[in-house]
Amino acid sequence: MQMEKDKKRERLCVALLYAAPIASSGIYGIIRRADAISILSDLVIALILATVYLTCLRVNQKSFYLKIKMPLLYFASLFVSFVFLGIRAGFPVGILWMAAVVVAALGSGMEVAVATHLFLMIQYVLVLFPQDEGFYSFAAYILMGMVLALLFSQLKGVEAVPYLTIILLASNGVMQCVVYHLDLDDMRTHMFAILMEFASILIFVGCSYLYLRMLGRASRRDRRGRETLEADVTEQEMSGLDRTLAAGGEDGKGMESFLEKITEHDFELLKRMEAYSDTLYRHSMRIGELSWGAAKAIGKDALLAKAGGLYHEIGRIESEEDYIEAGSRIGREYDFPEKLLDVMRQHSTGFELPKSAEAAVVMLCDCIISTSEYLEKSGRSTKISEKQLVTSIFQNRLEKGNLQHAGMTVEQIQTLKEFYIENTFTEAGEQELLTD
Repeated sequence: MQMEKDKKRERLCVALLYAAPIASSGIYGIIRRADAISILSDLVIALILATVYLTCLRVNQKSFYLKIKMPLLYFASLFVSFVFLGIRAGFPVGILWMAAVVVAALGSGMEVAVATHLFLMIQYVLVLFPQDEGFYSFAAYILMGMVLALLFSQLKGVEAVPYLTIILLASNGVMQCVVYHLDLDDMRTHMFAILMEFASILIFVGCSYLYLRMLGRASRRDRRGRETLEADVTEQEMSGLDRTLAAGGEDGKGMESFLEKITEHDFELLKRMEAYSDTLYRHSMRIGELSWGAAKAIGKDALLAKAGGLYHEIGRIESEEDYIEAGSRIGREYDFPEKLLDVMRQHSTGFELPKSAEAAVVMLCDCIISTSEYLEKSGRSTKISEKQLVTSIFQNRLEKGNLQHAGMTVEQIQTLKEFYIENTFTEAGEQELLTD
């Protein structure tokens, strides 16, 4: 099951967290040829430091795994950073030991980046401060870490990378001058270490550039997936819109209890969706709530429809290209009942026609909301009323026979249409759905 995989992943993250300062202290002790008592003392402090940091990450959150985006990458970078701190005892590594700060800033924001910087600086003080360049070097690293956390947390596109590079190189140049008191002879003596400082910045910037490019490609795939979904909706509906403009074998109680559980906002899979994409999460929440009200209006299983709406695109967290199959796979990992899996598969007529009223409800909710979003983005939302939009979609779906296997009467279909007209686009209607 997916929950078991997540628990294993979290345990691995914790292991990396503890291994990081231990590896750093061990490498430092070996390079400096410290005695056994000194190494043991450093290892004990490293364990205490890791425990304190882990506790800080969990103070205001049930699970730090959900707080940090891409946790395996983050904790792996943390381990690498501490290893570089240990290596720095005998070899200049620039500020590569702040790699975790950059990863945290890019993926999780300023708050996690600052906490990571503090974690690393404590280790720096414990093992390197006595042999380093004293107070000025210490102060420079405090400031440089804050600069990294601030600038990389605000880096949203590749177009800003050149400016970021100039600012970081200039900041580091000033700090190097301060550390060596503008003593040119001293700077020449430590030229390799100074060059490593600048080289590590270029490495950070280069890796960040690649990260943003990959993020951009992922975003474009998401957009293409969304546009494909909209095309499935809009290409069929737009002709109708233009015409308008021109003119379970499962135990009932057991399943109800399960559906109530998985539709709670704090359910783990919903949190995974939110962590993956806030846009997808908000879209799914809206579809879920609207499906609940629509199914209730025609006397069908409102809870099943809500769950189907919430998870109709859950597969996108694993596969944008084949999200429906991925959604079925994820659903089975979480022991979703077959009725719910059917609703999830049948929300898109390009995959499978709805074979229940609940599946039809989710399909219609997704059609209406996605078409509305498409019209807003294309600047055509002011050219058609909500009533015309809903009426056109219903007419199109009926003409294509998309509702013929859903098991709904003509009266129920008419009730659904009236429900969508009255509740889909009004704040009052949305609030009623959320509080009913």
